[in-house]
Amino acid sequence: MLPMIDDEVLETCVDGALLWTRWAMRRLQFLILGSLQPLIDDLGSRSFGMGDLALRLQAADLPHLNYDDQRLLDLAVGQRAARNTFTVRIDGVESSRCEPG
Repeated sequence: MLPMIDDEVLETCVDGALLWTRWAMRRLQFLILGSLQPLIDDLGSRSFGMGDLALRLQAADLPHLNYDDQRLLDLAVGQRAARNTFTVRIDGVESSRCEPG
């Protein structure tokens, strides 16, 4: 026979699960947005609105990527910018010149 669980304990468990789920769902979009391979793929073929690439680069957390991943992303941005893509030049190349460091 299962032990009885007090209503207060049940409500606390449900509240905790809802809190965690809400937190995770808020973070999920940002984590997906910064996924490296989809970003590199999109640089090869997708159009970006003004600010979209900057947001995705921020979500990718460039300073914490390993060297090889940074290089892959740098090459993808550089190749796209070399095709004179206005938005990619501003969000991916020119904005990085203004960052300290």
